[in-house]
Parts: sequence; C-alpha cells; structure tokens
Amino acid sequence: MRRTLAITGVAALVATVAALTASAAPGTTTFPEVIALPNGWLPEGIAVGRGSTFYSGSRADGAIYRGDLRTGEGSIFAPGVPGRVAVGLKVDQRGRYLFVAGGPTGTRGRAASTPAMARI
Repeated sequence: MRRTLAITGVAALVATVAALTASAAPGTTTFPEVIALPNGWLPEGIAVGRGSTFYSGSRADGAIYRGDLRTGEGSIFAPGVPGRVAVGLKVDQRGRYLFVAGGPTGTRGRAASTPAMARI
C-alpha cells in the first residue's frame, strides 16, 4: 500500500509538471522532466503555490519540501518529526498560507510549529 501511495504521489507531481510544460508558449523555457526529492521521501500531498513554487509532504516523518517547477531545485521547507505524516497539502487562494493534514496520526498543522497553517 505504501508503494502504491508513493507512486501515486510521484505520478501527481509528474502530471503537474507535464501539464505546465504542455501549456508553455513556444520558445519559452521548458520544465524539467523529473524533479528529484530527498532520499527516503515518501511523497504525498502536493500543492502548487505562487508562481512555480510547489510543496510536497512526506509520509516518512511529516516533512515538507518546497521546490521550483521551472528549475527543479528545492529544499526541505519544514523538517519532519518522527511519527508524523504530511498527507494533505493546500495553499490558500492568495498563496499566503500552506495547510497541512496529518492523516491517520490525527494531527493537523502548518509547516512551522504552530497548528493550522503556515505563512509562506
């Protein structure tokens, strides 16, 4: 089941990149075909923020990765905590807050240390 969820998360990220690449105007910079995530990352919950910024949650420890869909570069935005997961991510309409759901752990929060949301 974990493998299926990981594959689904990666497939969603690839589909997002593919859709953005397909809609690019001729002559513009293309997006990378693959965006590498940290080793051991169990991707779940992908959200797109302002511009070409994306966020990916990890089922391994609830960490949040922030990257750029245009360059493929990124880094861990919020470190994980053992026993937590980040399975549902949503950026508000104004692109200012990232909401994170903790799935079966019953936690919810923001990518920082306080509950409910993170200012991004």
